[in-house]
Formats: sequence, C-alpha cells, structure tokens
Amino acid sequence: FPSHDNTGSHIIKIDEEGMPSIAINDILDGVDTLKLDCEGSEYDILPAIKNWDNIKIVVMEYHGDFTRGSELADRLRSKGFEVEIVNGGHLGMIKALK
Repeated sequence: FPSHDNTGSHIIKIDEEGMPSIAINDILDGVDTLKLDCEGSEYDILPAIKNWDNIKIVVMEYHGDFTRGSELADRLRSKGFEVEIVNGGHLGMIKALK
C-alpha cells in the first residue's frame, strides 16, 4: 500500500498473503528509479510497462541463466538504457541507466 519514506520515495509494501493485483502502469507515473526483486515475474513486468519516459534507473534481480538475463537487458537497451549484467548462475542482477 502506498506510503512515503523520509527520502520522498514512493514505497508499496505488500505481504504475500494479501497481495493485490496492481497494474504496473498505474503506479509508475513520476517514478524515476525502478527496483525490481519479483522472484521471476520480471519477464512479465518489463514488457507490461508502457511509459519509460520518467524512468532513468533500473536495478533488478533476474532469475534464469545469462541468456534470460540478456533478453531483459536487450529490452532495456531498446528503451535507451545503458545496461550492466552481473550473472550469478541461476540468479543475476541488472543495473540500467539512461
């Protein structure tokens, strides 16, 4: 549920038991930094984002091998990001900047 911390960040905290369905595009207006740790759902979330105009930084965990991470990186590059991938086998991190 939306709240703000002392940095002005918009935080949505949802427990696993009562996780509502959230339309990603409804919460991204004005977001400039996107951090994703979504246990494999990154492959559904990134393609669903319609407006990348305000997003300048993406930091995300991805699940799967390097090929899967490269697919996500290519999507971010197509949106104008410079991308760094750190692969840890079946789990990796992506940092992307505009």
